[in-house]
Amino acid sequence: MKKQTFDAMTKLSNRREHLRSLAGIAATALAAPAFAQSRTTTIIVPFGPGGATDITARMIAEYLPGKIGNPVIVDYKPGANTSIAMAYVRNKAPDGSTLLIVPGAFSSSPATNPKVNNYDPVKDFSPIARLVNTAAVLCASSKFAPNTLDEVLAYAKAKPGMLKVGTTGMGANDHLIPFRMARRIGTDVIFIHYKGSAQAIQDLMSGEIDVKIDSVASFRAALETNRIKPICMINAGGQTITPNQKSLQEQMGIAIHSYFGIVGPAGMPAPMVNSLSKAMLEIVQMPELQPRFQQLGIDLAPLGPAEFASYMTAHLNETRQVVKEANLPLE
Repeated sequence: MKKQTFDAMTKLSNRREHLRSLAGIAATALAAPAFAQSRTTTIIVPFGPGGATDITARMIAEYLPGKIGNPVIVDYKPGANTSIAMAYVRNKAPDGSTLLIVPGAFSSSPATNPKVNNYDPVKDFSPIARLVNTAAVLCASSKFAPNTLDEVLAYAKAKPGMLKVGTTGMGANDHLIPFRMARRIGTDVIFIHYKGSAQAIQDLMSGEIDVKIDSVASFRAALETNRIKPICMINAGGQTITPNQKSLQEQMGIAIHSYFGIVGPAGMPAPMVNSLSKAMLEIVQMPELQPRFQQLGIDLAPLGPAEFASYMTAHLNETRQVVKEANLPLE
């Protein structure tokens, strides 16, 4: 009888222990982010290695595993003005295993090049977070006499069709911003389109073109030669290399959308999106990363999923209006 009682008590104790274990496993699962722990999370960069986009992605990949429990790697899908990477991620499963770091053109390209970039940045993807802005600046050749924005605008207005503006292509930020500036003061300028920033900056240094907008990071080496000079920052706030000049945004109300953000395939579960967003926004605000961002000319610009989605929708609508005003040929 005593043995039967002992055996019954032992079985009851084992059952209770088993139930406690199951409860602990369930609690752990609920507390952890909604990720498949056996999978690697890949952040796709739509350019080749080495640029600011890649560096930012690798900063995220360095610290993200400690926050979501997954291994994280960076991979590259360059080409076709980022459309190869967009299509690749768009067609992936919405399980958090494939993410995409996007530049500001992500939410303007559907307006400037809709035949190639025929997507909606919000409906066809899962917005996760806007991370940072790249500080942009209007620079001029040192051979060009004007030294301030007022002087550049006065030159453009006094000599319609004479100011030579370098761009990285029809509909790019460095094309649409000067177009809006010229339209604002009622004059015409000459746009010279390049396939990339490198050749445009070389021509700015030699005086073949007069002005160009680009990131502080892109201009840094050329500025050190004193063959180009900064005129004004584009956006207010953040880093500046023209402390005695107000920004273009402050003087003309024109700003640039030059951000890096993270999106995933459409249909990602909200808990997963929110966990990723929280983790990434915590990472970019880590004190140890700020010197690296400073060197790249990058400003913090954190937005969560809903705010990032609203921001991209507004940017796309704004770009469509500018394209309409500019009567750009859509390709």
